[in-house]
Parts: sequence; structure tokens; C-alpha cells
Amino acid sequence: MSLEPSSTSAITSAIYQYPDEVYEPNDPAVTMAGSLDDPFPELEEILNKWVEEGKSEKSRVDARSKIIDFLRDSGKTELVLAGLGLTSLPDVFGKQPLVSKVISLNLSNNYLTLLPEQIGLLENLTHLNLSNNQLRSIPMSIGLLEYLTHLNLSNNQFKWLPIQINQLETLTHLNLSNNQFISFQEPIDLPQNLTDLDLSNNQFTSISEEIDQFKHLTMLDLSGNSKLESLPNDLANLSKRCRIYAEGTGLPEHVLRKLQLT
Repeated sequence: MSLEPSSTSAITSAIYQYPDEVYEPNDPAVTMAGSLDDPFPELEEILNKWVEEGKSEKSRVDARSKIIDFLRDSGKTELVLAGLGLTSLPDVFGKQPLVSKVISLNLSNNYLTLLPEQIGLLENLTHLNLSNNQLRSIPMSIGLLEYLTHLNLSNNQFKWLPIQINQLETLTHLNLSNNQFISFQEPIDLPQNLTDLDLSNNQFTSISEEIDQFKHLTMLDLSGNSKLESLPNDLANLSKRCRIYAEGTGLPEHVLRKLQLT
């Protein structure tokens, strides 16, 4: 499944839109600690408004400081907003210089249930860590991240494979562990260039024969799927070129031996 050109244009157009409200020059929120000294006044306004809307809760104040520190450091390319207890994100990811500057984005260990569509505008993003949140879906715009190689969605609440992942042609490492997957819809919509696929600690009862179509796989982790009691025959062929982990599954011993896992 792919995004039609018109859909892609609509997404891109929509996520560049922002509310018309701005602070007045004397608004006290603009002069709060952590000012950028006005090199990026639009970003400062957005961050201050976001903090004010959250009644200056610590998680937002800390996130604002980290974003400002990131912007001030011309050599930094990894933005880390992990472990802050965030429930939402500011609408800054569609603004320069963040659009070009962020190569790695770490949003792990928060309480996020939704992500802003603007994340899809991070044109140079290669690593996106969304682990340990409360996500059940990801924005359609994720499919626009043409340089993304590593995506970590572990420890969330996914039950279905987000179709946007199939758009990520450069993706090589995908972590879907510790979610609520029971099966994948067929055909399996995953990028063909995957080398590492972590499906551990889900609720899979079976694995589709289509898994053998991923010719570049070198690691497949099925461990901790206690309800998984059988594998497709072709998986034995896959095991000749791919390390398969199956500890803690319901697979019988003879299957594990066949895969040379014992």
C-alpha cells in the first residue's frame, strides 16, 4: 500500500499549518527562562505558548529547555526528549532549523498517545525512538521520512501494523516488541530492505509464510510469544541466512532443533 501523490501533498500541506494566535511582545510567557535570545522567535513563541497551556508543568518546561539547548548547539543532531513524562509535544517539528537539523529523535519513556503530523517533515531523520509510550497509531506523515533507517515502536499498545511503515524504503531496523500483535494482515506490508525485525513479547499465534520474502533479514526475534506453537515450513530456509530467536515461545523442541536454536 502506498500514499497517492495527492494524499502526500495534502498531508504535507496540512502539517505546515499552525494556529494564527501569537503572543504579544509584552506577554510574560515570551520572557520565561530558557530564551533563545531571539534567533528563532517563531519557535520561541510556540514553545512558550505550549508551556503556558500546560500550566508550566515540569515536563513541558524541561522539554522546552532541551529543545532550546539543541538549537543553540550547532553540532548537535540528536534531539533527546526521553523520560520527561510528556503527554504531548509542541508544534515545532515542521519549523526550521529543526526540519533540517534533527537526524535522531528520541521520544522514549513518556506518556504519548498521539504524535504530531509535523514529525513527517524532519527531512534528514534516520533514527526515531518511540519506545515505552502509549501509542496505538502513528501519523500518516511518517511515510514521508525517506532516510529513516531505525524505527523503535517497542513497549506501546499497537495491535495492527501501521501501514505507513511500508513507505519507509530505507528502513533496516524495526522493533515492534512488547506490543499487542496477534498476527499481521496479509500481504505483510513491511519494507523489503529490513535486516533486523524484533517481534518479541507479543501475542502471535502464527507467522505468515510471507516472512520468507524479506531477503535481507539477518535477525528475526520471535522470543516471548508464548502462544506461538508452529512456524511455516519456509522459515527453515530463512534460518540458513537469518538468526532466529525463539526462546520462550510455545514451539516444540523438534522445531527448535530444526532451526538450530537449541
